[in-house]
Amino acid sequence: MNDPATSYSMSNINVDVYDEIEFCIGALPAEVGQTDSVYINIVTKRGGNDFSGALVMYYTDKQLTENLISENDLQALGVVKPESLSSYKDFSFNFGGPIAKNRVWFFLNGRRQEWDKINPYSPENRMRNLGFDSSHYDLSHEEWLGFIKLTFLLSKNFRYMGMLHYNQLYEPVYSNRVDASNAYDVTGIWNHEKTYTTTHQLNLQASQNTLFDLRGTYI
Repeated sequence: MNDPATSYSMSNINVDVYDEIEFCIGALPAEVGQTDSVYINIVTKRGGNDFSGALVMYYTDKQLTENLISENDLQALGVVKPESLSSYKDFSFNFGGPIAKNRVWFFLNGRRQEWDKINPYSPENRMRNLGFDSSHYDLSHEEWLGFIKLTFLLSKNFRYMGMLHYNQLYEPVYSNRVDASNAYDVTGIWNHEKTYTTTHQLNLQASQNTLFDLRGTYI
């Protein structure tokens, strides 16, 4: 899922859709292709013959993160106060089950994430020391994620899977561009960037020794 040009992640994936993670570090199978390093395969969840769901929520704010370590303890250890989020809200919802038992299944996931963070570089102080005028700015992040997967058992030996993943990001200050020398005007905006990923796969077990596997992905 990484952009081959920049190595940045092209699309964030909600861990709540993970069912299995496989790490391969050598003797990679033929279907992996041109990969000569560590290969990671993520199998996403699918619905079963029973309806099931889950709701996951995380929340924190300044009151839950500040003053966990006293100033005296920090000085005694010779360390600075660790960075922390001034607020964090994260809601995720799963639901899956049968469309037709033993034949067709679905799995849905939606997630909303928001966080705010004090700018650790304090640019207003650093820039003024260099003779520049720079107003203070902090960091914030808003994100939507959506996922749907359909699985069909077309016959005893013929299976189809299709999935669609959606990701939208907004950061008024692009956090990857923030450092001690950048004023607000040059930080850029991650302005509601949308990423769509769809994958489709057909499996045909022709015989005990022959398997046809056809896959396609678009990002």
